Amino acid sequence: MDEADSYSVIDDREAAAFELRLAGDVVAALHYTLDEENQQAVFVYCEIEETLAAAQHCRVLLTTATEAAESRGMSVSVTWPVALKVREVSH
Repeated sequence: MDEADSYSVIDDREAAAFELRLAGDVVAALHYTLDEENQQAVFVYCEIEETLAAAQHCRVLLTTATEAAESRGMSVSVTWPVALKVREVSH
């Protein structure tokens, strides 16, 4: 089984954050604001533990959160500098 298969992402709308879980534990949280007038999700910052897997967690969380926002018909804007770099590499 691939490690990516054991991830899950929860959209905690009350906290305005996507939580990335690995084996049930939260390993990262991507905080966002919603601009409903412009149908846009703005990814503001991420809480992530500095581990050897942090870059992988960041890629999985950013990709999954982007797909979730786009599936709701929203565009995505990123203001978090690390995520901007991850998106450049991923696209």
